Amino acid sequence: MFQALANRVVSGIISLSMMLLSSYTGNNPSFDSFAIEVNPHDFVFETKIVSAFDNDFEDFFRSSAIIDVFFTITLEENYDVFYTDTFRHSVKYDPLRREFRIYLEEREKEVFTDSYEEMVREISTIVYPYREDVPQAFVLTITSNLPTIRFEGIDKEFDLMMLWKFKQPSLKQTIFVKDYEA
Repeated sequence: MFQALANRVVSGIISLSMMLLSSYTGNNPSFDSFAIEVNPHDFVFETKIVSAFDNDFEDFFRSSAIIDVFFTITLEENYDVFYTDTFRHSVKYDPLRREFRIYLEEREKEVFTDSYEEMVREISTIVYPYREDVPQAFVLTITSNLPTIRFEGIDKEFDLMMLWKFKQPSLKQTIFVKDYEA
């Protein structure tokens, strides 16, 4: 019952925003600076996506639908891709408990919070462990995108990328292992 009501409210907000475009501003997501800890046999990469979940997102996240944020990390050496992985951060709001369940796939971590701000912090932070040998120099690229979702009881799909003005944020960085050795 609550989910159907939440879905209808969100659907109405989305439809109205799309029709009028006056309340729809969209976001300009980007990746913030990054940190990396490199060892000869692995590395851990950390970054944060910023300006991604402002404006109309809170209504979507509180809709009780599962909202996924996808990330793709690619590693290349001499223009040759030697590794790629896609992972997701998922959010589902429970209106009865008034809490968000967050799943961070790359860390295999689940978090519960009643704070919207904490939920946004969690899904915005990427901590990616790469557990294989690392070349002396490589290019690391990370991108993010949002799915098209369908709300229960509503026969309409919504492309969440419209909230990012249909632009995928991306970060590309050349890593020289010698620069990170202790």
